Amino acid sequence: MSTMRLMLEVLIPFATGGSAILLIRLPLRDLLSELCGSHQRTTFWCRVLYLQLLGLPLLASLYFEHPDMTAGADEVLRRALLLSLSAVLLGLLFFTQRLLKMIPGNATVAGVPAKPLVSGAAAVNGA
Repeated sequence: MSTMRLMLEVLIPFATGGSAILLIRLPLRDLLSELCGSHQRTTFWCRVLYLQLLGLPLLASLYFEHPDMTAGADEVLRRALLLSLSAVLLGLLFFTQRLLKMIPGNATVAGVPAKPLVSGAAAVNGA
């Protein structure tokens, strides 16, 4: 059971993190290329997030493994999934908070519209 248990505690986090990476890979690269300005910086920050999304679930799953060594595979699977998904969401939360600090002040964040940019005749009329 210990080999099966270890396989579940390693494969589930990789599958969870890998799935998250596949879902956000293209939009993330587009957003970061706009914010970072160069291909090298974009690639660096994408890889940092990828490592975070693969490493955090694995770390959580192995560090907080099920204390009961007689637990069945279904319980180990449930716990590994719970820890992996929690770690992926936390990793995305931390990265998103950091990313929000990089977005220009005239953007819409969290559904709150930014003040519209006023130019031309509207700026003269005080609108």
